[in-house]
Amino acid sequence: LLVAGLAQSLSAAYHIKWHESRYQLVRDQLDRLRLSVAASPAPERFQSSLLKLVNHRSSQTLMPRLVESIRRDLGVNRIAYLYQPNGVDAQVIADGLPQVPALPNRQVVDSVMRSFRNEEVFPLTRFAKDQGGLGEWANALRDAGLEYVTLFPSGRGRQAVLAFGGGKSVGTRARIESLRSPVRDLITNVENYERMEEMSQTDALTGLANQRYFRRRLDEELVRAKRYQRSLALIFFDLDGLKQTNDTYGHLAGDAVIRQMGRVLRSHIRSIDIIARYGGDEFCVIM
Repeated sequence: LLVAGLAQSLSAAYHIKWHESRYQLVRDQLDRLRLSVAASPAPERFQSSLLKLVNHRSSQTLMPRLVESIRRDLGVNRIAYLYQPNGVDAQVIADGLPQVPALPNRQVVDSVMRSFRNEEVFPLTRFAKDQGGLGEWANALRDAGLEYVTLFPSGRGRQAVLAFGGGKSVGTRARIESLRSPVRDLITNVENYERMEEMSQTDALTGLANQRYFRRRLDEELVRAKRYQRSLALIFFDLDGLKQTNDTYGHLAGDAVIRQMGRVLRSHIRSIDIIARYGGDEFCVIM
């Protein structure tokens, strides 16, 4: 167990370090973009503000700042970014709008994603005309003051939709093209970092917290309980007869028992409590 725990910790540390090196690659890419644009003979110099976002490790903090930076880089007043984080429920992040446009249902979101055949920038009037079934959604964006829409990258090979308006259109398309690759890398690296961080504190068999996470949270909860004079309960227990189950039916059967216990704990413990597999057949709960 000690060797296995050490191996898991080393693996998690290695992967986190690897993703930090990926952030350095993104930083270098943005530096090259900035230098190439600064050396351009074009009368208007373009310096992306995305460089300031390379240190973000959380998608919750990255995405609003990212949309704000895209709006500034494009030189527009209003922007809305429709995307599906990790392929789950879609979200809309807006900047410069009095209110966030209503999120269409899942069927409409899928239709929007399929309606783009390339990365061309479409006026919303033309998009609503060409995509008749999406006219209501396009009109809602127009009512919010948005004028153009285009397919835009998200993380892990996924695509998103970018709608913007209220600014000068000179050079906007070229800027959009220059932002696609850095935005994709920023989102992908944040998602990879979050995934590796989750793996480093989650037990692979049960999906519960592992011993490493449990020890850290126990220290935090003890400090919190002392500070606010609150009660705290700590439950430790193990499964009787698991060795006999393994010897009789095999270790796969024993793993099934442990996995089932994880499901029982998740369904019968409050969401504010902390459940962990301490090791082997031992479990613990901080209440």
